[in-house]
Amino acid sequence: MKSTANAHQFGQLRARIEAAFSEPAIIVVTSAARGDGKSATAFGLAESLAAADHHVLLADANVGAPTLPRIHRVPNAGGRPDVVTVSRYAKPVAGQHFDGISFADERLEFGMSMDKVKAVCFDMRAHFDFVVVDTSQLLRSDLAVLFSTVADGTLLTLRLGRLPSAADEETVKTLTRLAANVLGVLTVSSSVIKEFNAQRAAVFETIRIPTRHVTSHHALVPETPREVAVETSRSNVVS
Repeated sequence: MKSTANAHQFGQLRARIEAAFSEPAIIVVTSAARGDGKSATAFGLAESLAAADHHVLLADANVGAPTLPRIHRVPNAGGRPDVVTVSRYAKPVAGQHFDGISFADERLEFGMSMDKVKAVCFDMRAHFDFVVVDTSQLLRSDLAVLFSTVADGTLLTLRLGRLPSAADEETVKTLTRLAANVLGVLTVSSSVIKEFNAQRAAVFETIRIPTRHVTSHHALVPETPREVAVETSRSNVVS
């Protein structure tokens, strides 16, 4: 995130992550509902960690709304012959200071076993200080479940102003059953989500990816920025 306010918010989150984990560490970002700011949080945390001189990888496992393969020309691991050595295919993300790789492919999602995800995480830990994994909603994604089980920590996001639902409770119960290390709930303001969507659209317009270069089978048109009728507020981690 480019604004001073958002940089400060993610700087606080980054400081908590640094205090809680030694390198290397894998942090999963997920939620109970779509539009809760998962990708905005994952990008913001990755950028903040990279700005603190960590070698960072952003892994896009958000099959429902991928950002890296669709907009940033980052390769999709689904087409690789040996996905467990995926770090060799990571590349710098446009306009950022970290590398990226994408698992956002339905063909890959349903072919990933626990052993394969463990191997992928072992490979990523061997090459990066921090790995931030952006996922789909936990209850709708095998990849989100698998990565949360193996990761060092899982961060839940909740759009500021959205009332808790039964899906939130079930998400927490699922993570508990998985024995995942839940770091807490990050409330994400509308300003963070809107700024991320605006930046994503700007990158798309700048790159203008030809169809032949797209490594994911998802549509090229970025999602319309979500208008959220709530007051902006600072994000807070709730332990």
